[in-house]
Amino acid sequence: MKKLYSLIILLILSLFALTAQPEGYRGQRKTLDNIPCRVRRVDFDSSSKALDIYFSSAIDPRSVRPESITINDSPVRSKITFNRDGNQVRVIIDQKSPFTVRISGIKSYEGNPVESFSKRIQ
Repeated sequence: MKKLYSLIILLILSLFALTAQPEGYRGQRKTLDNIPCRVRRVDFDSSSKALDIYFSSAIDPRSVRPESITINDSPVRSKITFNRDGNQVRVIIDQKSPFTVRISGIKSYEGNPVESFSKRIQ
C-alpha cells in the first residue's frame, strides 16, 4: 500500500513539473522596459575587423539574416554572433574603411520591426 501511495505522489509531482513553465529558461529574454527597439550605435574596430551593432533592447536572433546587414549594399557573408543579453550583434568583416553599413528587416524580441538604420563608417 505504501508503494501505491508513493507511486501516486510521484506521478502527481511529475505532472506538475512537466506542465510548469520556468521563468527564465535558456534562450528566453524578457525586456524590463516597454521601450521601442532601435539601433543605438554601430562601431567598427579596424584591427579586429569586428562590426558591433548595439540595440536599445533585445532582438529576435531568428530575424537577423545575412541580408539584414549589408556592407556597401552587399549582404554580410561571415558568422553573426550575439551577446548574452541579445542586444548586441557582432560580425567579423573583411572590409576596409570607408564603407556604408545598412541594417534592416530585424525584429525586436517581442516581434516588432526595428527601424532601418544606415551609417557611413570612416
